[in-house]
Amino acid sequence: MSSELERRASAFLQEFSADAAFDSEFSPNPYRPHQKMATLAALGAVAAPVIASHLDSSSRDLRRIACYGARRLGPAGTSLLPALERLLTDEWCGGAAAAAIARIDPPRFWASGLHRFSDAVQSLMDDALESGAGSTELLERLVALDDARPLVAALGTLDRFVTCTRRGRPFEPGLLIALRRCTLSAHEEVRRRATHVLGKLPGAPPGSRPIPSPCWRSSSTS
Repeated sequence: MSSELERRASAFLQEFSADAAFDSEFSPNPYRPHQKMATLAALGAVAAPVIASHLDSSSRDLRRIACYGARRLGPAGTSLLPALERLLTDEWCGGAAAAAIARIDPPRFWASGLHRFSDAVQSLMDDALESGAGSTELLERLVALDDARPLVAALGTLDRFVTCTRRGRPFEPGLLIALRRCTLSAHEEVRRRATHVLGKLPGAPPGSRPIPSPCWRSSSTS
């Protein structure tokens, strides 16, 4: 282990332990183990073995933060995929593991049906909205899958972004069209959420003119 990797790995464990031991109702918690994990993951693939050891920890909190570290590694964390897949049945870490897999190997995420984890979908939508690219593709893909739960999760994240975070940042042009398609969903909760989000966007009400069905719907009925 290189001296820098060892230093960052040790700093993370110290922060994690201090955070776990912190117990005060009268002062803010000064410890940020996620930040230390992000610093560790910033080293790239060389940090993967350290993160892998935490994925197998008996501590559920440590496993969950390790999933966050794997997510921060992105494609550099390919070696962690088997460990992450083992955690998919972990009630505490399953969604965090799915979110990491989505960042490391997107085709694997979709092929494995991991969009069923709402927090993984929320993570994907957060990333797409923050970067300003990919939110339309994600929403269209979820519409094509026609699964209410992940669609509601994505729309909830979009609603939060519109309400709290956007601050004048433009959306991808196709996102409004994708939202209008959501208002035509067979699922009542999806229609309600999409209409609610559209109602917050000036000049972009759902409207009465039908939106043409996407190609996936046409092909599935032919």
